[in-house]
Amino acid sequence: MVQLNVSEADFVAGRRKVRERKDTLSEFDRTIVREVVRLDIPLPDPVAMREIADKLKGLANTIDALSHRHEVGVRHQLLLMRLEVENVQRWMRGIRKSMREEESE
Repeated sequence: MVQLNVSEADFVAGRRKVRERKDTLSEFDRTIVREVVRLDIPLPDPVAMREIADKLKGLANTIDALSHRHEVGVRHQLLLMRLEVENVQRWMRGIRKSMREEESE
């Protein structure tokens, strides 16, 4: 995988020279981050769907913000993104669990 980096000096000069940055992930990091993450999105009712949409928008904004933080390394960016995705997954699991509990009542 090739990562790109835009240096601060290039921003200041108004040029956006992009240079390759070496992949800094170890094999262990790759097992944590993974290449693909799956989100199972529950669809309980329209009101809850709005909450889910807000949560997904927040996740998208967080991923976008992290991807623009060039002062931190690629490893740090990807691990933080993974953590944010896991938080959303955990929250959605709670919704699915409450849906199942309501169905069983």
